[in-house]
Amino acid sequence: MELNKSGEVELILTLSKLSVSKEEITKVQNLLEVSIIDFDKLISMLFLHRTSMLFYKNLKKFNLTSYFPNKLVGLLSLMYTGNKMRNTYYYDHTAKIFNDFYNEGIKCIPLKGTILNHQVYRDYGLRYSGDMDILIQNKDLKHVTSILNEHGFIQGYLKDGAIDPATKELKMFHRLSTHELVPFLLETNEETCEFIEFDVQFDIFNRAKNMRVNYNLENLFETSKEIKIINNKAKCFSLKPEYNVLQLSSHLYQDATRIQGIKERKDQELIKYVDVYEYILKFQNDINWPEFSEELIENKVNHIVYYALYHTELLFGEFIDSHFMNSIKPENLSYLDVFGVEENTNHNWEIPFLERFFNSNRIKELEKLDGSDMVESERYRNIVSSLGK
Repeated sequence: MELNKSGEVELILTLSKLSVSKEEITKVQNLLEVSIIDFDKLISMLFLHRTSMLFYKNLKKFNLTSYFPNKLVGLLSLMYTGNKMRNTYYYDHTAKIFNDFYNEGIKCIPLKGTILNHQVYRDYGLRYSGDMDILIQNKDLKHVTSILNEHGFIQGYLKDGAIDPATKELKMFHRLSTHELVPFLLETNEETCEFIEFDVQFDIFNRAKNMRVNYNLENLFETSKEIKIINNKAKCFSLKPEYNVLQLSSHLYQDATRIQGIKERKDQELIKYVDVYEYILKFQNDINWPEFSEELIENKVNHIVYYALYHTELLFGEFIDSHFMNSIKPENLSYLDVFGVEENTNHNWEIPFLERFFNSNRIKELEKLDGSDMVESERYRNIVSSLGK
């Protein structure tokens, strides 16, 4: 299915990635010369999809700034520079923590933004991360908690600009019912980064009802490799490329299909698809695709990876080996347009993916649901609220 792209969408899809061809730049230049671009709409979409920094970098790299209003370029420059300052502070002040984990024999594996910023984007200004996601073995969770506490971190949530410590009951609920601990927060005196947050995960799959996966997570740790990040100042471990693709796909899938993800407008963020696209382009030759396919099917998680890759190709065109895609393709593809997967009854989007992706009104489809359609998501919200969040 082809997307009837507006000029704004065409620009965002082309310039919100690292891999941009000469042909694509020529097409962009022609578009900018003949089309009237709604710059207010463009900047709003860039912020919602969290790709404004990538977009700005490409404007500079390909000498396209003259096509855009000075105030827009200035705002994008501020976003890029501010994000670079923030991430630099973030990483510099967490290097010691990574080394503490390493020296204590803990296999700490950075996920998502942290690993992508160091292995793919390689420019602290290009990708925003709200927190530091790390994967930790179950046996090390208490030790990790102790180390973070020693560094001044408090488990809790932000409330009115301050840390609201979590209750023991809430911590226990998270440990038993989700894939991560209550976030660890540290207040700083830095204006560009008021808080540093560690999200400690012990599973790469969501554990909501009807979404749980029985997967041998120990294999992720056994096959991980030691690496250095933060300008070689910190030691940690990295998932092998196949498992980073699996983790990125799982993260994308849960945010795109859960009702809570849709409510928080995490369901359609272009940056998640850019992450998958750029990571695979960089590491595709390091992945044993036939073995990866067999493992996904054996563990019954092929539908998760297919969902992520299928939709990424809808946005950016085919870039995955067709044999691999066909090998992991589920028999029934109706799930590709389903949401509310954590509920006992799933729901189908009335608007096709390519039409709803840049349509902020898509959330109105939730208004058609009643309480009986959101039992699980409401149950989770009520439990968390009653336990102190």
